[in-house]
Amino acid sequence: MADTIHRAGWQDQPRAARVLRRDRLLDALDRAVSGGFALVVAPVGTGKTTLVEDWTACRGLPARWVRGSVPHEVGWLADPSGTANGRVLVLDDAHAIDAAELVAVQRYIERATPHVTVVVVSRTLPAFNLARREMPMPVLLTEDDLRFRPWEVAQLFADVYEVPVSEAAALDLAARTDGWAAALQLHHLGDAAGRPPMPGPPARDRHATGGRMPGGIAQASGRFLGDYVDREVLASLTPPLVRFLTATSVFDTVTVDRANALLGTATAGATLRALAHREGLVRADPDDALTYHYHPVVREHLRVRLTAELGHGLVRELFDRAADIVGDDGDVVEEAAARARAGNWTALSGLLCSHGGRLTSPESSAWLDALPPGLWRDDPWAGLALARRQLGSGRLDTAAATARRVLDTFHDGPSGTDAAAAQGAALCAEVVDAGVEGMIRRIEDSRLVTAAVAVLVDAADSASRLDDLLAEARATGQVWLARAVLAIALSRQPREWTLTTVRHAAATRAGAGDEVGSFLLECAVVVASLRLGVPDIDLLDRLVDRARLLDWPAAEAWLRAGLALSAASLELPEAAASAQSAAALARSVGSDGALATAYAAMAILCPQSRADLLAQAERLTEPRDADARLPLRPWCWLPPELFRVGRRPDPDAAVTVSTVRTERRPAGSVGGSVGGIAGLDVRCFGDLRVRLGTTQLDLSRVRPVARAVLSALIVRAGEPVRRDELVDWFWPTRTEGAAVHNLHVAVSAGRHALETLVPGQSRAVLARRGESYVFAPDRLDVTDVQRFRAQLRLADAAAAEGHTDAETEALTRTVELYAAHLLPQEGAAEWVVGLREELCRMAAGAATRLAVLHLEAADPRAAIAAASRAVELDSCSDPGWRALITAHGMAGAPAAASLAREGYRRMLRSLGVDAAAGGPVRGTARRRPDARQEERL
Repeated sequence: MADTIHRAGWQDQPRAARVLRRDRLLDALDRAVSGGFALVVAPVGTGKTTLVEDWTACRGLPARWVRGSVPHEVGWLADPSGTANGRVLVLDDAHAIDAAELVAVQRYIERATPHVTVVVVSRTLPAFNLARREMPMPVLLTEDDLRFRPWEVAQLFADVYEVPVSEAAALDLAARTDGWAAALQLHHLGDAAGRPPMPGPPARDRHATGGRMPGGIAQASGRFLGDYVDREVLASLTPPLVRFLTATSVFDTVTVDRANALLGTATAGATLRALAHREGLVRADPDDALTYHYHPVVREHLRVRLTAELGHGLVRELFDRAADIVGDDGDVVEEAAARARAGNWTALSGLLCSHGGRLTSPESSAWLDALPPGLWRDDPWAGLALARRQLGSGRLDTAAATARRVLDTFHDGPSGTDAAAAQGAALCAEVVDAGVEGMIRRIEDSRLVTAAVAVLVDAADSASRLDDLLAEARATGQVWLARAVLAIALSRQPREWTLTTVRHAAATRAGAGDEVGSFLLECAVVVASLRLGVPDIDLLDRLVDRARLLDWPAAEAWLRAGLALSAASLELPEAAASAQSAAALARSVGSDGALATAYAAMAILCPQSRADLLAQAERLTEPRDADARLPLRPWCWLPPELFRVGRRPDPDAAVTVSTVRTERRPAGSVGGSVGGIAGLDVRCFGDLRVRLGTTQLDLSRVRPVARAVLSALIVRAGEPVRRDELVDWFWPTRTEGAAVHNLHVAVSAGRHALETLVPGQSRAVLARRGESYVFAPDRLDVTDVQRFRAQLRLADAAAAEGHTDAETEALTRTVELYAAHLLPQEGAAEWVVGLREELCRMAAGAATRLAVLHLEAADPRAAIAAASRAVELDSCSDPGWRALITAHGMAGAPAAASLAREGYRRMLRSLGVDAAAGGPVRGTARRRPDARQEERL
């Protein structure tokens, strides 16, 4: 074999196109390099060859591939070192190698390793003598290792197939295919084949039903899968074996006794052992040698074949016979599922009356999926099972409503004995009374939740723990926890689409009434963002409010501590107050971890006490016993220099992140400096335009409500706008919690848009001040509205001091800045109408004052222009009309003066005022600033 390899030359195996890189498997194969031997043993279609191809390509390992059979050259026992040193030999499809050749392969492996890394890829475990001392210890990857986890399913569809699926669809696909690579690939092909010819809804929406595909897609997917199973699995079996598999597929769990009882034989044990040896898709139970499991995809296909061969009637009889057999074993859960598939409602009803408490639990209610739609409305036990399943998925309100509908029927309907009816009614009452408080209590008491959080916060923890947690969550019917585990898995490797998927899942759960589940998913995003070093202040703020609304003090304490730590790491001005508040709440709740996190935030802000505060934080989070999990210390995710002894908070950095410079800029200069960003310029008179230098912000991609919130803050730049004002303007009919949530989302969207213009500085430009938001804090003149007001203040100051020239110059700039009305495209929106009218009146008054100044300076042309602008802005401006008449007269234009006088009279008549009362305006009529202007000075 060595001679064969050397003569052929070592070749790089081309990497398969568009492969999902699964680092956990690549890292496992890396361990084979030191020992020189790896076994990849899994059934057909599990991605064995693809994995090894990807590994050799990713690691840059030259590989020689030998497939199917081994040549019988003399060079088998030659010294494999030399030119082969450090290379990889892949023996693919090793299940096709006969026993004699396997002996030669083993000898080669013993002599070649570790000079050559040998990777054996096979559907079944090769008959190597692994007990020989000369045989290296292999790295073994099995079907379970290659199985796609739900988070890998989500990655596969997003990265490789470019058809993102929801988290519910990823969980459902992983469960129904058991992570079988071929089934996932063929499902995707069937999905593509089943798409309508015209453009339909986005791909992510097609899976919003939790992975249950519409008929066309399901049929296309089933056709591809069925052909594949027939060709790759069943075609290699003898007809008797295929008949055996098909008949026994009526069982969910196949045992030797069940198969013998169904078929009337005594040879089922030998047949099952042969199938398990030949095809990994039939697996022996690791805890019971007489129990076997068919792959779920294969089992469903066999049931389809069975129906096609026998017809629905005979198949129902077979399922009923299977139910009798498993019932004799005492397995009421599988018996109920078989009765439902058989359509034997009488027997199923009797089972429910006898074992309703167990059969209606989420983990034991598979029979519910076989019921015809709407049947649960007639049977109280089916209704109870549905309610408990809804409760397990976190849909508290829906579950309570379902339970209330069926509660009375336990006494009036066919619910069995009085004892059974009482038990059903009690279980219904439990669902009705569960509520948010009960959900939170279950979460706090759940060992699984504690373990899931530990995996999330410890980046080095094994991802296999997530797999165990997910399996246990599904086995116990805690679908809400399964979703949380999937969110944690996605959040551990944050990318734009993964965090977006988790946020979308949170929004979906909120829409379904699962407030607690939505809250937990967003908490996973917060932790992931903090671990990445990019804390999401907006989301933390929002979650603090939601924790308060949920009345969950422990969660609020942790979130407030996280918010304080994030604010301190960014050196936000409110960080100190936030840390003190978080510490106080943590003490009252009794949360040592949250208190330690608040101390860590204080340590960043207080250099003189840094060492003591950090020591206290460490003590508070020390494990209480040897079995305690890794302590949660979020400050360890932050840059170490933040806690360096002797380091002081950088005032410049604090200004850059959260405040603005307070020095006054020259009046009339354009553009502001917010957080160290020079040249930011915003136009509000006319269409909104936000620009930095020559780059203009594209607001077309921002949702209308978020764009309106951003506009409302921009036109009031420099002035804090209270949260309740924003809520009243944009969500007056929503509840407080929903409105505040929407506001946070809108502000976050506005900041996200600003990030494209001012990367890393959006929080400085759009800042939060307590319960208010402010655009361009501390009144920097970044908007034309700010400059308009500033020029008017300068004009008032100049008038008060008698500086006519300065007043004229300031008023000229004021009138020039008012180029159009304030955001006319926003129409009569409440948040803009009053401000628009106020600014218009101010501009008209400024134009009138400017006209008077020009009259006093004997400059009628300039006075005419200013007065015309005044009456254009305010057609009812008495001083403006009179200034215009006087200016035309001074310019020697009697006709124009007459037209102006006639316009003035029409205005007076429209107001019901005597037209004779009007007269020319005198130069001395120019008034000094009023009391309001004096107060502004």
